[in-house]
Amino acid sequence: MSTVSAPVQEPTEPIIPTEPTPNTSAPQEATAAAEPAPTTSTEQPQQNEAEGAVPPPVVAESKTTAAMTTMFSAVSDYLKSEMEITKADFRLLVTMNKAASTKYGALADSAASSVKAMESLQPHYEELKPYLAKVDEVEKEVQELHKLVVELDKYSRRIEDKLKALSFKF
Repeated sequence: MSTVSAPVQEPTEPIIPTEPTPNTSAPQEATAAAEPAPTTSTEQPQQNEAEGAVPPPVVAESKTTAAMTTMFSAVSDYLKSEMEITKADFRLLVTMNKAASTKYGALADSAASSVKAMESLQPHYEELKPYLAKVDEVEKEVQELHKLVVELDKYSRRIEDKLKALSFKF
């Protein structure tokens, strides 16, 4: 399989004047003063123009460096903010954990005191158990007596009705 490569184009660099022209205005001079001064031809390595090499864009590099510095500063600020948020979340979790621990400790103390109270009442309950059984028996007998009373009442009403019926006949 053969690959076809496209011709490589060299990027075109913006033309940046190295010296201000006499017609430049004051704001342009202020921006030029803020940027680092471009290097002269003696600072740049000599290149043969016949080779077609383009000298490196010094001003563009300084702008790129400034942009990268700004970007790294912004990313650094962002990461610091994220770390602060994470620290705040962690502090909140620690506070919530302490509050929950205190609450569950109080509940555990309450449960422990309830267990102690039940353990102290257990011997008293064992002492009362025979009496409670007798109370249950008496309750059953009272219920049976109540049934008998109801039946006796019904029977006495029937007798009373029969006597009234007989007394009218005489």
